[in-house]
Amino acid sequence: QRNDDRRPPPRVAHFTRVMAPSSISWRAAVAALVVAIAAIAPSPAAAIHADQVGSYDWHRSFLGDATHAAFAGSADRRRAFIATDQGAIAAVSMKTGDIAWRQVLERGDVVDKLVVASKMLLALSGGGKHLRAYSMKDGELLWERVAFTAAAPSADAAKEAALDAGIDLLPLNEDVDGDGADDVLVLARGRAQLRSTADGGVAWESDAAGEFGGGEIARMQRVVVATAAANEKVAIAIGVTEDDHRACAVEMNLKTGATLRKQCGGAGGLAPPGGPGAGAAGASLAVKSGGDNGDKVYALTTANDGAKLAVIDVAKLLQGKRGATTLSDAPAEVGGGFRGGVAAIRGGDGEADAAALAAGAAT
Repeated sequence: QRNDDRRPPPRVAHFTRVMAPSSISWRAAVAALVVAIAAIAPSPAAAIHADQVGSYDWHRSFLGDATHAAFAGSADRRRAFIATDQGAIAAVSMKTGDIAWRQVLERGDVVDKLVVASKMLLALSGGGKHLRAYSMKDGELLWERVAFTAAAPSADAAKEAALDAGIDLLPLNEDVDGDGADDVLVLARGRAQLRSTADGGVAWESDAAGEFGGGEIARMQRVVVATAAANEKVAIAIGVTEDDHRACAVEMNLKTGATLRKQCGGAGGLAPPGGPGAGAAGASLAVKSGGDNGDKVYALTTANDGAKLAVIDVAKLLQGKRGATTLSDAPAEVGGGFRGGVAAIRGGDGEADAAALAAGAAT
């Protein structure tokens, strides 16, 4: 039975079908949208009225830098879904450049992850606390869930939140829990969750960061799915230790969340969460899955303050084998700009990941 963590929908500014002035080409509009998008209202409930649509709205609609993008739709109706650093989420036609709809979150709330899953748009925001589903057609808020309950404000709580910066959201494109809807994996505050896209309810939850005893503290950053023995799928949370920044992984049964294996090891000095090269959600790891049966998982990051490229063979790590972490000289450029760190991108889809592996970081 799923946790009843529903909350009333947040107050948002909802805009529908705002057209660009004819003097601005759609190509220029799309280019501008990728760089800066979305009118940010002065209050969470403010909205642009019908008599304000036009050049005034177009001028205001490019406030805020784009931080995340996702794409969906057929060739003739393809849309880009973009989130900004000002807490706005918008859909734009790739054919015409028209803004189809826009949502603005409450003040101070910004998107950490944005993905398309099961014909809906999922946004994880507020440091991984809020998970929301939107209709890709018109931006309607379908449901909202709370991934964790924040601790009481204190210096220690603030420090803990800053250290545990890993946030991830992975659509599975399959119904794991048997409720008839596809599921997603959520990682926030070191906890991995399997949630249904039907209503965002929790099928299982695992304290991945708390699985390590003996005083070992792991800061989990990414989740990925792999194929284990007997073709059984598993969820793997990957991170680094707090003290010496070694690689850590927790393997969980995808259906139940039960811990199967856990291990920390390999060379230290890996980039910590929130360090150089970290992405918007604080993660310093990129992940790549592959192999003939999806049984190979690699985590990529930098080491030695960016001087080295580190590739972690997660299967070897979980088996406690030597050589799980391979270090090599960091190439000057991978995927448009590598020096200084690996961008935190969705594993399995990242061209930068593939390029790093092809550069000889691992075989």
